[in-house]
Amino acid sequence: MSEFDYDAPDVPDEMHRAIVAEMSGSVLAPLSDEEIALREMEREIQRNEYQQREAEIAAAHERERLAKAEQEQAEFLKEHRQREAISAT
Repeated sequence: MSEFDYDAPDVPDEMHRAIVAEMSGSVLAPLSDEEIALREMEREIQRNEYQQREAEIAAAHERERLAKAEQEQAEFLKEHRQREAISAT
């Protein structure tokens, strides 16, 4: 599964709008400065939310890895102690 590259250069909204307008045969009014700024803020929020989810997933995987390593170490120590007990008798 490939991941979306949020760091890739963005295609300007005006380019998207021009393509849509051409495909639909309609004319779109240009975006106002406020609309452009709002879209940039929305993209930044989405990018931050994506990065936060990725960090949470990475932290969860690290916790799982540490728990598994701890469990494996406990099992190893248990087996080692059992072998020592058998050897001592």
